[in-house]
Amino acid sequence: MLHTKTMELNFKDSGQGPPLLILHGLFGMLDNWQAVASHLEKDFLVITIDQRNHGRSPHTEHMSYEDMATDLKEFMEK
Repeated sequence: MLHTKTMELNFKDSGQGPPLLILHGLFGMLDNWQAVASHLEKDFLVITIDQRNHGRSPHTEHMSYEDMATDLKEFMEK
């Protein structure tokens, strides 16, 4: 089921340059990528994101690939 409310995803950003988004895998969270982000932040604005129902992002009953893709699209548009 596609959600209708904008999801306020938790994220961290560091560095400067062209934006580079890093998404974690199943059961992951943005903190798993901080060591990698610290190496990339000299060349990029690194943005690590907790997807819905992960890390410090909101947890909801609804979770599908379509929901997570919409969340990411809305995040990038902001």
